[in-house]
Amino acid sequence: IIDQLAKMTVQVINNETNVLTPNEDDVQINKGKTLETRFPPLKADDLKWFPHDSLPAEIPAIDISKVNTKEELEQFLVDIRKSGLFYIVNHGVPEEVSINVYNAFREFLSTTTEEERMKYYTDTHFQNGGYVPFQGSSIRGGNLGKPQKDHVIKYFWRGPQVVNRTPSESFTKAHDDHHTETFNVAEKVIRTIFKALKLRFPDFDPMEFENTINSKKMFFTNRIYPQAEKSDEEELTHRLVPHLDTSFITLANQVPADNRFQGLFVETGDGKKVPVPGIRNSYLVFIGQSLSFLTKNYLPSALHGVDKPPKEIFEGSERSSLITFYEPAEIIIPSKNINPNPDEVTVSCPFYDSIGLNVNDPEGTTWDFVKNKFIKGYYAD
Repeated sequence: IIDQLAKMTVQVINNETNVLTPNEDDVQINKGKTLETRFPPLKADDLKWFPHDSLPAEIPAIDISKVNTKEELEQFLVDIRKSGLFYIVNHGVPEEVSINVYNAFREFLSTTTEEERMKYYTDTHFQNGGYVPFQGSSIRGGNLGKPQKDHVIKYFWRGPQVVNRTPSESFTKAHDDHHTETFNVAEKVIRTIFKALKLRFPDFDPMEFENTINSKKMFFTNRIYPQAEKSDEEELTHRLVPHLDTSFITLANQVPADNRFQGLFVETGDGKKVPVPGIRNSYLVFIGQSLSFLTKNYLPSALHGVDKPPKEIFEGSERSSLITFYEPAEIIIPSKNINPNPDEVTVSCPFYDSIGLNVNDPEGTTWDFVKNKFIKGYYAD
């Protein structure tokens, strides 16, 4: 069955350049809604950022350049296990990298019609990037069984090794620059996680997961959560329902709403809902279900979502984010040398459980199997 599912992914390789090129037969016909809204460019100095001291205890801000000693690595492991979500600051990426890519998407939406955007619809496996209209997606099985169309507009991007669907060269450059810079942050975070895991589990060899460190296994979505009311026939509980990413890790950059409404939230293991403030020029890191699976639920995946604003603060509630998914290696086998105590684990990879996978299975699984199971329930009806 894994081989059959793997064949569902359409890949066209140009042998001369060894890059993935678009196959138009694989374009997803999205069933989203037309949303003709203008989005003015963002100016970083004008945004309503939150100070670092506004961060709740469950979401630590970590200077990744200062996690080196045994004591620092031990504290790092404590911090990232609090909620499966943490901030990375002082990461070395210039702020204009994120602002430029936000504005490239905002300009695209502001200068085209929905009919024109149809030329850039994404393919079904996001192999070559592309556009997903408002309410064009719904996580379904990946969102704890609560189907609801996402109140968000998206543009997927695969990085400079791929020929992405793109409206312009400047759009391509902004997105490729962000992808490249984000990879450098992700690589540092993942290698630091491996070092910390080895302290807790001395027999663990980070080389087991070495193939995961590969920029071609990343893709991201440029997202806008517009100031859009729900339709009369729609029951809206969230802009994005609570869910656990299937990724290895997810990196996110977010800008705050003009009215400072904190839409993004994380739920801790004890059920506490914690709003996530927008901190200037920082990356959020979400532990994904794939990393939880590989560590036998020792590292908890972050349950998170985006709240809808209450009516009294609906005005000015638009927010934007850049979400980069770092995919695991193709062969996913939990480490035989990571064996946490029962009191150190939580139910952190329920999607894996729901498709018949077990952290104690020595044969593991493949990413193609997991990805295809997830994507099958991704696009909105």
